[in-house]
Amino acid sequence: MDASVIVVGAGPAGLMLAGELRLAGIDVIVLERLAQRTGESRGLGFTARTMEVFDQRGLLPAFGRIETSTLGHFGGQPVDFAVLDGAHYGVKGVPQSTTETVLEQWATTLGADIRRGHEVLALTDNTGTDTDTGTDTGTNTNTDTGTDTGTDTGTSTGTGTGTGSGGGGGGVTVTVAGPQGTHQLRAAYLVGCDGGRSTVRKAAGFDFPGTAPTREMFLADVRGCDITPRPIGETVAGGMVMSAPLGDGVDRIIVCERGAPPRRRTQPPAYEEVAAGWQRLTGQDISHGTPVWVSAFGDPARQVTTYRRGHILLAGDSAHVHLPAGGQGMNTSIQDAVNLGWKLAAVLNGTAPTSLLDTYHSERHPVGRRLLMNTQAQGMLFLSGDEMQPVRDVLAELIRYDVVSRHLAGMVSGLEIRYDIGPGDHPLLGMRMPSLELITTDGHKTSTTRLLHPARGILLDLADNAALRHTATPWAHAVDVITATPHALAPTHPLADTDALLLRPDGHIAWTHPTTPTTPTTPTGPAAPTDALTRWFGPAR
Repeated sequence: MDASVIVVGAGPAGLMLAGELRLAGIDVIVLERLAQRTGESRGLGFTARTMEVFDQRGLLPAFGRIETSTLGHFGGQPVDFAVLDGAHYGVKGVPQSTTETVLEQWATTLGADIRRGHEVLALTDNTGTDTDTGTDTGTNTNTDTGTDTGTDTGTSTGTGTGTGSGGGGGGVTVTVAGPQGTHQLRAAYLVGCDGGRSTVRKAAGFDFPGTAPTREMFLADVRGCDITPRPIGETVAGGMVMSAPLGDGVDRIIVCERGAPPRRRTQPPAYEEVAAGWQRLTGQDISHGTPVWVSAFGDPARQVTTYRRGHILLAGDSAHVHLPAGGQGMNTSIQDAVNLGWKLAAVLNGTAPTSLLDTYHSERHPVGRRLLMNTQAQGMLFLSGDEMQPVRDVLAELIRYDVVSRHLAGMVSGLEIRYDIGPGDHPLLGMRMPSLELITTDGHKTSTTRLLHPARGILLDLADNAALRHTATPWAHAVDVITATPHALAPTHPLADTDALLLRPDGHIAWTHPTTPTTPTTPTGPAAPTDALTRWFGPAR
């Protein structure tokens, strides 16, 4: 084996996955077709849940000074994200190129082997079936801008079945064209993080049902036009426009002209097309501006039927493409990687059974399906004509109710996600752990966020229960036991009546134990942590 895992694609999902695997000591090679990053702004910012994920890995300081905002929207209707108590707010104005730089530096510092200018030509799965990727002549402009942009344009001339040599010995073999020529690499697992036009998805034969794009839209960063900001977009006669200042005299613009049919482009559109569309919709002439970069995108909605086929898995846009309403695409992709990384590492380290990988699909496929649902709904609200106005007006009234705002904000931010963990009725069971300040028995201050930096499981003993700690000893290879008390926990906090809880490495709560009025003892029966420890971290050792 050349590595335990080969990741194809050095975008946010692939780089995040590489870092997660290295935290667990797994050797990983990342293959990226492009010789260098494009430097284009792509995504702008990240959602509240992604900010939490970065915080749980100690990555936020690497972004420098960041600006958060409580302003959001659903289909162009303003939503105040401040209704989400105790959460990070979304980060705005951070280019995707910056996010990729931070993630790449983190992953390489941890020891990931990132190989640029390496294109996957064919792969062989563990059943011995060889697959040729065919020829891809298009330009992949899949874009998640954080301000409702992008998806996938360009064309592919097909896939096809080849006759490459078998890998042998299980695992996956990939044929790669690199700077030194064509060669083969072998790994126990292959993960496709190579975007909406994924080579891995096509070559491995994943079903990718859904709907084709129905329209074409433009995105451009343009300098020297002094464009009025429209940060959540504006519906106008003939379509929708969006604009936001990026600094240094550059504005990001989105042009969604109603009735513009989807086109199969092999090159980005000319800036003249974008400027003409902007003028038709707004009346403003920006033809004198200098384009920094220009792209086109559509509104497909597709998702693979399974995220795993044997030793080949998909994450991010390789598994799901959609209209990037609310900037959710990159964020969902990063969270796919965080869900998969620790599970794949546990299987490779021999501490958990292969069946743990099945939970990657069972947990993340519903998230992707819900993502497609909400982005399609937002597209209908935002991009339809006057016939949709009564629906917009009703939604605007409903959003005034906190319960509706909280529901929509939770959906777009990713904070609503609850995995099926198993039995239990605790309000946070299966959900992400809110950051909780703690004081350990020696008086040291810490937090659940800092405890998750190494990406290990955490059994949090909030009642100084020696018997509970002893119970968890056989899982010390994968789970850290921390005895602490919450700092200034409000009586109404969901954890106010909790004696203990188990956190997975991705920050989701896998088990809780309610406060008991008697002297703490070892929880038994359904309340015991052993079932949860076994399910998520493998058999006792």
